[in-house]
Amino acid sequence: MKAKEYAKRLIESENKMGELGKIIIDFLKEVKKIKEMRNVSTDAGVIPILKEQNQKFRSFAGIANSKLIGEMQIDPNGFMITLETEMPIVYEAFMKKECLLYVRQITAH
Repeated sequence: MKAKEYAKRLIESENKMGELGKIIIDFLKEVKKIKEMRNVSTDAGVIPILKEQNQKFRSFAGIANSKLIGEMQIDPNGFMITLETEMPIVYEAFMKKECLLYVRQITAH
């Protein structure tokens, strides 16, 4: 599902907090679906998928926040916050990989 479709789902919902919870769960379920579609079998292979989902969540938050002014505001970091609290091992692996990539970038020059 695209970010704008998730935003529409939230905007049209009567129970926005409940729907937001369901959307976050759907974002996490998508990781598994994408992993299977791409035949990813290593933890390192999941990192790009998490990055994509994080970017999509940030887009979703931006779209939803522009329409929900005065009702609620979604933290654009919500996907990563969820990973950190619900899947700390996955979050730590993701952050470690991101740090290594950053160090390689700044030391390559």
